[in-house]
Amino acid sequence: MELQAKKLFIFDMDGLMFNTEWIYYQAWKRLLAVDSYQLNFEFYKTLIGSPDHTLQDKYFAEFGPDFPFSYYLQQYKIESDAIIAKEGVPIKPGLGDLLDLLTRKGRKKAVATSSPRASMEKLLKAAKVYSKFDYFLCGDEICHGKPHPEIYRKVLAMSGYAAREAVVLEDSINGIKAASGAEIDCIFVKDIVDPGEAIVALTCASLNSLEEVIPMVE
Repeated sequence: MELQAKKLFIFDMDGLMFNTEWIYYQAWKRLLAVDSYQLNFEFYKTLIGSPDHTLQDKYFAEFGPDFPFSYYLQQYKIESDAIIAKEGVPIKPGLGDLLDLLTRKGRKKAVATSSPRASMEKLLKAAKVYSKFDYFLCGDEICHGKPHPEIYRKVLAMSGYAAREAVVLEDSINGIKAASGAEIDCIFVKDIVDPGEAIVALTCASLNSLEEVIPMVE
């Protein structure tokens, strides 16, 4: 697939631009283990790409209606922020070069993340890539999280581009489904989830890193 004709490149954030999903998983797992909750990785994978306000019901279904979700969500954010503050933002290979290439070619770039705006701004600014993007839409600014296509439809609306003029870069099953629902071409870039053949069939390409996107743009 060649991307020279695409005018808008829409980036997911966690797991795509930054190697943060593993940090988040470890933070959740560590906190829950203190109270003898066992966080199954297969269950956790179903959460990836979902905004905070859609997670509670999933945790209730997994651990019961008495699960103190709000408490753990607050503690998880403190724990994961502490890890990132200590170790730095784990930037995925190829991100800087890809963004610079798109800028040189005059392409517009958007962030469409399930994370809250405060988290998005903190990570992108720490990684010194915030100013490279033109549009932002976050999980606390939408009603329906991925896999619902709302976030991608709204990015198109705010940018003024048609779906055929855009491409989405995603690493999660929920994100791929959301892009497909918005009828936007989607490229899967592998992180910690193997989506399986049926989900990969919804994409235009399956890559191992953002570095592999660069020759598709040049």
